Amino acid sequence: LADIGSTNGDTRSLGTPGYAASLDYVEQALIPLGYEITREPFDVETFTEFTDPVLEATSPDPVTHVPGEDFVTMQYSGAGDLVALVNGVETSSGSSGCTAAAFTGFQTGNIALIRRGGCTFRTKALNAQNAGAAAVLVFNNTGGLFTPTLGNDPGVNIPVLMTTAALGQELDAGTANGITVRVAVDAELVTVATENLFAETIDGDPSTVLVLGSHLDSVPAGPGINDNGSGTALMLELARRFSACTPAAKVQFSWWGAEEVGLVGSTHHVNARTSAELEAVIGYF
Repeated sequence: LADIGSTNGDTRSLGTPGYAASLDYVEQALIPLGYEITREPFDVETFTEFTDPVLEATSPDPVTHVPGEDFVTMQYSGAGDLVALVNGVETSSGSSGCTAAAFTGFQTGNIALIRRGGCTFRTKALNAQNAGAAAVLVFNNTGGLFTPTLGNDPGVNIPVLMTTAALGQELDAGTANGITVRVAVDAELVTVATENLFAETIDGDPSTVLVLGSHLDSVPAGPGINDNGSGTALMLELARRFSACTPAAKVQFSWWGAEEVGLVGSTHHVNARTSAELEAVIGYF
């Protein structure tokens, strides 16, 4: 899996050659083991940025911040390019922006500055959008920076960025002087075809099914050797060992696609099952 990542742009994420190669690798490893192997195709709308996002203070002191170091775009953010006044929303609270009441008196057209914590990013963003915010900046409540998601069907139509804790605190302090910033996100949802992969025992009672699963895709920013190359490797070894057994129950080994964008592959699979198929599942590991 590390080799697949290194030869495919250092990623095995949804819609990339690295993910396609990962599917092929797992399937080829399973073929000699005697399972019934199937692929389950499905489509997923994936968040795609076409240019780097922008976050820069325009007044009173112009400052350009660095994407990937000072801030990132939240997955499934809305798009837009605007300059507006920053408005802090309960920035000292551990549940900043988690209720509609938090935006009482919020000025329509301002940029909402919100602290991470207390509820989902989607909840914060939707509350801000409903209050008339032009964009949302969520600053981290701990050190470092990561790429959060609003979920793959968030209904958020305005730009949403995450900043470091340090930058968020700097912006929060600047609201006393009427700080304005430019926020720009150039992105949209793109439909991507992808697949789940299954290996099922030939033997075993089909009305009693034990399912084991791990996801196969990585995040875009890396080859996913911990998350979830480790799970993929364990699943392959379990399948190899188990191939010598004759189970009383039917056993299904599952490698899910599009997990990193909101559990899309596993959700698609469950939603496509009949009631009888779901009732046959006695456990999931």
